Amino acid sequence: MSAPRDAAHLLIGREEQLARLIGDLSDPSTSGILLLGEAGIGKTALAAAVVGQLAEGTRVLRVRGSAPLGTVPYGAFSTWLAGLPPEDMAQPVAVLRRVGQALGGAPQADGAQSAGDLPLLVVDDAHDLDQGSVTLIAQLLGMRRARALFLARSTPTLPQGLDELVADGIVAGIPVEPLTLTDVEELCAALLGGPVGAGLVHTVEYLTRGNPLFVRLFVRDGLTRGFITETDGVWQSAPDLPPLGAHLTDLVQAAFAPLDTAQRDAMELLAVGGPLPGDQARELIAHGVLQRLLGGSWIRTRDDGALTVGHPLHAEALRASIPTARRVLLQRRVLAAATTPPRDVEEVHQRAALALDAGVPLDDRILLSAATNANRSSDSAFAVRAIRAIRSPELERRCLVELAWARANRGSLDEALDLLGDALEDPAPPDVLRGGALLALEVRMRRAESTDGTDADAERWEQFLARSESASDPRTVAVGRSIAALALDDEPFDAVALRALADDDGAPAPPRVAALLALAVDATGAGRPAEGARLAGRALALTGTDADTVAYRTHAICLELLALAVAGEWEQARATALTRLRRDARRTHFLAGWLDLLDGVHALQEGRFPTAQSRLDLAVYALRTTDHLHILPWITGLAGYAALLAGDQRQAALLVEQGREWTGGTRLARMLGRVHAESVTAVLETDADGVPRLLQIADEAEEAGLPLVAATALNQALVLGDRTVFARLAALTETFDGREQALLHAFAGAGAASDAERLLEAGDAALDAGYRPLAAVCFERAREVLDKRRDTAAARRAQKKLSAATAGFEGSSTEAVRLPAAVKLTPRETAVVTLVLQGLTNKEIADRHGTSVRTVEGHLYRLFMKFGISRREDLHLFAQGT
Repeated sequence: MSAPRDAAHLLIGREEQLARLIGDLSDPSTSGILLLGEAGIGKTALAAAVVGQLAEGTRVLRVRGSAPLGTVPYGAFSTWLAGLPPEDMAQPVAVLRRVGQALGGAPQADGAQSAGDLPLLVVDDAHDLDQGSVTLIAQLLGMRRARALFLARSTPTLPQGLDELVADGIVAGIPVEPLTLTDVEELCAALLGGPVGAGLVHTVEYLTRGNPLFVRLFVRDGLTRGFITETDGVWQSAPDLPPLGAHLTDLVQAAFAPLDTAQRDAMELLAVGGPLPGDQARELIAHGVLQRLLGGSWIRTRDDGALTVGHPLHAEALRASIPTARRVLLQRRVLAAATTPPRDVEEVHQRAALALDAGVPLDDRILLSAATNANRSSDSAFAVRAIRAIRSPELERRCLVELAWARANRGSLDEALDLLGDALEDPAPPDVLRGGALLALEVRMRRAESTDGTDADAERWEQFLARSESASDPRTVAVGRSIAALALDDEPFDAVALRALADDDGAPAPPRVAALLALAVDATGAGRPAEGARLAGRALALTGTDADTVAYRTHAICLELLALAVAGEWEQARATALTRLRRDARRTHFLAGWLDLLDGVHALQEGRFPTAQSRLDLAVYALRTTDHLHILPWITGLAGYAALLAGDQRQAALLVEQGREWTGGTRLARMLGRVHAESVTAVLETDADGVPRLLQIADEAEEAGLPLVAATALNQALVLGDRTVFARLAALTETFDGREQALLHAFAGAGAASDAERLLEAGDAALDAGYRPLAAVCFERAREVLDKRRDTAAARRAQKKLSAATAGFEGSSTEAVRLPAAVKLTPRETAVVTLVLQGLTNKEIADRHGTSVRTVEGHLYRLFMKFGISRREDLHLFAQGT
């Protein structure tokens, strides 16, 4: 790929502001406008676009402030005043006359000229204007000899006179804000020429704070140095970012010129060791220095009271420029001042990272907690570093468990089980039994093993409980079996015992957290996602900085997000994701899949189908390595369903086939994935058996205690045209909670009663809540009822509502394979056709599907027979509709 074409993307995110500026400058009453923003924010690009769209014939003249000329009278106009005698330079009237001549024309009576008659004075770097130039421009504006478009940085303060023009309303101050997250995504996609993963978007937005210049330079640096790459058509950033490149570092470093030595030292300390708790920062940095840095926004105070460098790129540039020996000295200073236990998991990770980099011994328990947290956040490289620094023989088996986690995260499941075998040899300590049993269950779920192995894991869990402090409490014995029940089909789930344990404030934290998480999963599967989110939040509140509870933290966060998404609480889910997961730009790869998932499900419910397809595809990609809840079968099926609604039948078929190949996942995720796969297959193959199969899944789900799956299956049967399931769906959803579930229940109840008025009300409520597809189904059913009543006028009103709802759908022009009417393909055949059309060889197709070349050749033989062709090249005829 070529270098980014910066010039083509300078106005992304600025369209509305550009239109406003052009409108304001077309107004004769506008004397001047001040664009105010940090360096690189896009003021110059906006000004250039404004100039390019002014009325034809408008004269544009340019002046520029300059720091070296800031004390020279009329320094900004020096080229205009060339040749003016020195004695005249001391006469303001003479200077004004010379500048007036350069502007041309003569002042006219007020209101006698349009805005286009006045020349436009573009004043760049207005923050560096000298006093004489400011006064001169003010005179020109007051005499209606010109209009002015000022460009100035937010800091330092504006020169005297210019600030007065703004305060008096003569010049309108317009801030140029940083790009939003959406704008950053659009800019990255434009620069890279393709879809961008959420991890890269959030990394770029976090580091650059939405500064367009920094975004472009960071993306260019990433392409040049290879930490931004394209995988499966999606641009991603490497999980471990390298230090900033030299060019970007030098550019950012230039901003530090106003700092004195003490301030620079303090900034370096915070860049290397921060964020620092307030008391620790005040111990290491002089009070006066801190106040000056805070006053200049060089550093900031976080919500938790910790101090950190104000702009992330400043911290990155400082770290990149500090010599190794000095960096180690700074790290050791910070560690020496850290005399209290870590306050939270973030501080655990930070302290361990400092100690490992500086070669300073650290408490083994802190290192173990850091390794545990890193493993659960898919940062196995850091986990292994921390484990290797642990020296305590008592923790040897715990270290084996965490090494096994690291192997599992990298896909080496057999190696992980081998390490677990060593760790769990009798007699194994209770904490090792607990951690090992949970990891063994994790590995077996990924491999979809039979119940024999998971039974053994559950027995290990019970052994742990029998040896724990709560061994006399029979409630705790149910925890292991209940956790296994969430993944298996034949294990008992003891909700009563789990609730008793979860509500017992005197019980140890680890089994309480496990009980709360098991209950949260059960509540979500039962159609009570709001309750599930609350239970996951309670579990998270019980996690501390010790390895025993840190092991559950990531699981609790992800479960809370999942439950909020199922409940339809989108804003709360996104806010929770950013609060819980986003503190370090270098670890946003873990956040990526969840943000894509949240955005994709939200877009699907709003009827933005192409957006939903794109986001869910990215979620599937990201969650392949960070799926701690084992929900990938569900998300894959949902992505296929979104592709179908977006009109991309090829991708829908591919995802359905891919979903069938997943071997792991919880029972809830597997069954939800089946629901969406059956819906897609029924449409793609015009399969009349699709509805009966969905009803069969609903029966199985109810029997398994998964009403959420049953309701989803019944709802899909409704979408496919079965109107007999309304009453069953209404009864099933009566006990559901959550915003989305309440809307579905209202629809089902009204549909069961064939009550057109209630159906219209349910549709209006769904539309108000942003559930456009659900609203459309409500209006469609209302129209059907009214048609049967022969109430033509009311049916027309329902049709109008239906048309308005569906008009808001975002469709797709994605081209599908055009088949002869008699040709029907299986999902696997559709997938093979798609890959052939993409130019893959038989071997590449076999590798993609994990099958043999002979199997692919067999699919092609049957395809040739169906199409009546003899060459693979002829398949392109059907893709082109010929």
